[in-house]
Amino acid sequence: MQLKPFSVAIFDMDGTVLDSMPIWDHLADHFLLKQGRTPKPELREALRALNMKATAEYLKEQYALLQTGEEIAHALNVLAAEEYAKKAGLKPGIIAYLTALQKKGVRMAIATATDRMIALPTLQRLGLMKFFDALLTCTEEGVDKNTPEIYMRAARAVGANPPKGCVVFEDALHCIRTLKKSGFYTVAVKDDSAAYAWKEICEIADEHIDSYDELLEE
Repeated sequence: MQLKPFSVAIFDMDGTVLDSMPIWDHLADHFLLKQGRTPKPELREALRALNMKATAEYLKEQYALLQTGEEIAHALNVLAAEEYAKKAGLKPGIIAYLTALQKKGVRMAIATATDRMIALPTLQRLGLMKFFDALLTCTEEGVDKNTPEIYMRAARAVGANPPKGCVVFEDALHCIRTLKKSGFYTVAVKDDSAAYAWKEICEIADEHIDSYDELLEE
């Protein structure tokens, strides 16, 4: 597969670069159970588009938690960090593809809803930070992925004038909707966490892949 030419690549992290979405599927459930609360069936869907700060505030309000939002966010991050250290792995073909882009001089950045205390150590452990010139998190930027702002800032951080010359790799439906409305050239990366929406994702994104192997030149 040949993508439209680009000089800057922005990557989401979870479900796009890392095979890590299963960690988030039950994280809030585990936290709530430890607090003596029973998670509601719709919890995962309610949290899908939220960053960590918004997740903490949602849990505090919906489950009448006594901790502050900051305390809840910290507790969730501690639980997640433990899981990432043991379970987070790479998406198939990602190292080879990032290597190929780097050799071509493509500038790259990560734009993630996961907090830096988890994202940075995990990317370092897996040998990925050598490929990226910038790492932006939604919490630090004060935004979520229902707006294009974090992608815009990530592109500018590596010297681009977004969306011109940029490609964004994402796995989540709400993110791909945001990107397309903002004029970004978008590649959807298949992940089991978004299997329910894969058909719609493929209809919206400019391109879609099951694996980065599809993008490697022979």
